[in-house]
Amino acid sequence: MAAPSKSKLAVLVLALAALSMAAAQVPPPPPPPAPASSGNDTCDPLKLRVCGGLLSGLLGGLLPGAGGDGGQCCPLLGGLVDLDAAACVCAALRANVLGVNLNVPLALDRLLNTCGRDVPAGFTCPPPA
Repeated sequence: MAAPSKSKLAVLVLALAALSMAAAQVPPPPPPPAPASSGNDTCDPLKLRVCGGLLSGLLGGLLPGAGGDGGQCCPLLGGLVDLDAAACVCAALRANVLGVNLNVPLALDRLLNTCGRDVPAGFTCPPPA
């Protein structure tokens, strides 16, 4: 009677060893893909200087520059949500990086709309410090 118990135990040990070896051979699942990003998830108002030409065209040539379709400007806002994009444009307009005093709410609205963004409801640019 002892022999059948030992053989059952031996088969069980061999089966467990085979299963653990098989499990060790399975590669781990691949890591999840990184979210698509333009690499621009932060605001740098100084970089928005390139938006001067775009604003010039939108505001009827009031600014020096050649106009434009937002090709250089809009990607700078690409990784930002609308609220952050609006705050970034406000900071650029308030810092006067474009070199001209503007109607800030109008310039903000035109620039964000051209880039396919919306000014969040109730948003106003904070007053200059």
